[in-house]
Amino acid sequence: MTHIDRTVIRRFISLATPFFRSEMRWKATGLVALLLGLSLTTNGIGVIMSYIGRDFMTALQTKNTDLFYWKLLHYIGAFIITTPIIVYYSYMEQRLGLLWRRWLSHRFLARYFSERAYYKLNILGDIDNPDQRIEGDVRSFCAQSLMFCLILFNSTVQIFLYVYVLWSISWLLFVAALGYSIVGSIVTYYLGRPLIVLNFAQLKKEADYRYKLINVRDSAESIAFYGREPREFIRTRQRLKEALNNLLEVIKWNRNLQFFTTGYNYILIILPTVLVAPLFFNGQIEFGAVIQAAAAFGVVINALSIVVIHFG
Repeated sequence: MTHIDRTVIRRFISLATPFFRSEMRWKATGLVALLLGLSLTTNGIGVIMSYIGRDFMTALQTKNTDLFYWKLLHYIGAFIITTPIIVYYSYMEQRLGLLWRRWLSHRFLARYFSERAYYKLNILGDIDNPDQRIEGDVRSFCAQSLMFCLILFNSTVQIFLYVYVLWSISWLLFVAALGYSIVGSIVTYYLGRPLIVLNFAQLKKEADYRYKLINVRDSAESIAFYGREPREFIRTRQRLKEALNNLLEVIKWNRNLQFFTTGYNYILIILPTVLVAPLFFNGQIEFGAVIQAAAAFGVVINALSIVVIHFG
């Protein structure tokens, strides 16, 4: 739900580039290359499996026993090959995220303790909860940024691979996928845009509430000695109230967004089948191609939606 503009891209580059120029650059670059290779392999096998599935379902519909079991063996072989690739893809993604987080955390900690920055930030109060930001923001930035970049890469690869599958069945499928994803992405973005600000505010308010609870614990002796329980209770409850009120707004906007996305997803289930049904009834395509069209259509819609909503 985040729209990417030039400012966001520049900030991301300013944080990511030093990592790939540091002493970790060779290890990081190797992991990235391995991840991209695994991604290409997985998507390539996915396209091959779509053709296997097409023939598999056609064999079932025509009661071709020999072809059915032959394609079943192909399916099993594809599963055996794909399973370790997917597992290692997830493993390598987490390893790269951990490497990035360790390096970035060390960098921020070094700057936090240099020239008494920790003291100046506490006095000036320009940045709320800097200690929690070093832990929470670095962790989420590394994990989510890496995941986001890989999703964009996978989506781009899927668009190129599966558009060929759609076009080979009917050009109308490609046109419908493109138009449906653009309209759906634009509507989803504008309906969900308030969630960007609300979710960011939620992180801040939750951090303020946790910080207040920590402050009470650290000042327990002083609070008890001066009898400040009522005042601290009111202040702590106020922090909780602000966090919960903001969360309520998040829930409301999610409700509004789901009214559209639920219907959008229901139509997506039947739309490709409706589009290719006349071709099947006229004998221009086999039953397996109908199943293949539905699967490929869903992949292309998801991939196009991600690209459109973030760069549209």
